[in-house]
Amino acid sequence: MKQRKIMVLALIVAFLFNIHITSYTFAMETTKAPSTSNIKITNNYVGIDDIIEVTGLVQGDIVNVYSASSGGELIGSATVAEGQTSVTITKPQLGISWGYIYVSAKSINKYESSRVQKQYDSEPKTAAPYQGYITVTNNYAGIDDTIQVTGLVQGDIVNVYTASSGGELIGSATVAAGQTSVTITKPQLGIESGTIYVSVKSINMYESSRVSRQYSSEPKTPAPYYGYITVTNNYAGIDDTIQVTGLVQGDIVNIYTAASGGELIGSATVAAGQTSVTITKPQLGIESGTIYVSVKSINMYESSRVSRQYSSEPKTPAPYYGYITVTNNYAGIDDTIQITGLVQGDIVNVY
Repeated sequence: MKQRKIMVLALIVAFLFNIHITSYTFAMETTKAPSTSNIKITNNYVGIDDIIEVTGLVQGDIVNVYSASSGGELIGSATVAEGQTSVTITKPQLGISWGYIYVSAKSINKYESSRVQKQYDSEPKTAAPYQGYITVTNNYAGIDDTIQVTGLVQGDIVNVYTASSGGELIGSATVAAGQTSVTITKPQLGIESGTIYVSVKSINMYESSRVSRQYSSEPKTPAPYYGYITVTNNYAGIDDTIQVTGLVQGDIVNIYTAASGGELIGSATVAAGQTSVTITKPQLGIESGTIYVSVKSINMYESSRVSRQYSSEPKTPAPYYGYITVTNNYAGIDDTIQITGLVQGDIVNVY
């Protein structure tokens, strides 16, 4: 524009003063390259056009967007409309991952500018769920296990996997209108403790990375306190008894002969309104020994076994020798053995 003004002025002067002017061709200027700060790129989720907006322009400017700093593919082009200072160029898909475009401008009667490199981000990816918002309940067999995820928004899709990548999809759920959480159920995560991997996919965004969340083993009844176990090893003919206290209604008490395996000596269930059971057995044994006691509460696995020793069957204390009087009489008169310090029913044997 400046060169044209100078040429017009020179022609006017030449005409007025009858000066012969030799023709001269002025080279056109090159358009100033757009500033990177004036280029905004929105790399939308697949299905929504990506947007390239360039500002700081003037009417008639042509903006070209390329895939390379030289050569390459022309991604798109637009001309600044009357009264405007910007253009917006759309493209169905720049790319899922981040990358670069190269932008030039061409003003009226000027050459196209050099290309300016501008980086764009990856398409939007959902933020990974916060581990503390994931609650896993590993219930007893027969009751569905649950995975609850909170801190979500309507339309979020929660996926639960068996591995940090790949693996099996355990379950999936979508956050309902007006809700901020979902609960996914599964018949059986596993008897023992383990780990699940949870992701979230928000609307018009890619699925997040997976977050690991450990869960406990299915509930196991606490072992009974040995001090709550009382064993009475009675004399032959009277049933021996095993009493266990500190229980709740429905608890099942099992008595075994060994810490694992062995024989089941007896079993009893705590009745309604009771906190203890008493199991009887005709004969635990004459001598002292050990039993092993477990408890199984409702919807829980059987506890580990607790050992409890018992005493031998009751044995009469030996008589005090000072209470024994022996009279060895002359022939023809019976000898006598007198024992005192006894109670009714005591049987005295002399050998």
